[in-house]
Amino acid sequence: MTKPIISCDIVQIGDTHIFLGSLAAANNVYILEKYDVKHVLSFLDFSPQLTCPDKFSYTLFFMHDNVQQDILSSIRKAIPMIEIAAQKKENVFIHCHMGISRSVSVVIAWLMWKKNMSFEHALQMVKRHRYFAQPNFNFCNQLAQWEREKHYFHL
Repeated sequence: MTKPIISCDIVQIGDTHIFLGSLAAANNVYILEKYDVKHVLSFLDFSPQLTCPDKFSYTLFFMHDNVQQDILSSIRKAIPMIEIAAQKKENVFIHCHMGISRSVSVVIAWLMWKKNMSFEHALQMVKRHRYFAQPNFNFCNQLAQWEREKHYFHL
């Protein structure tokens, strides 16, 4: 019997319960099980096929990766979901299409809020684990706004 191919397109962010990657990893049941993922948060501009809805809880945040997209409203909805999973000690996989901009922005925002990091520090932490992470210009501006507002966000 051949072993399943393991995609490298999933990374754990430090010692957190957060995993980051792309749609390809989200569609790989073996990968999700290997990392004991329980929740999949998708930041996409289409509805993906749910690989195993009986094994994982899925939430879709419909969003584009462009200069008009408001990401802060989705961040404010995603953080409580991430925190509920953390309280249960359950892993969360956060992804967008390529795992470069949208999902990275959400992980950065969570780090800024949870660990009281600056935008730059959170971006550098994510880049240590996913070197090609790069939120688009619009998301960077909104994350700068989030840096000023994060202290007022409560669950």
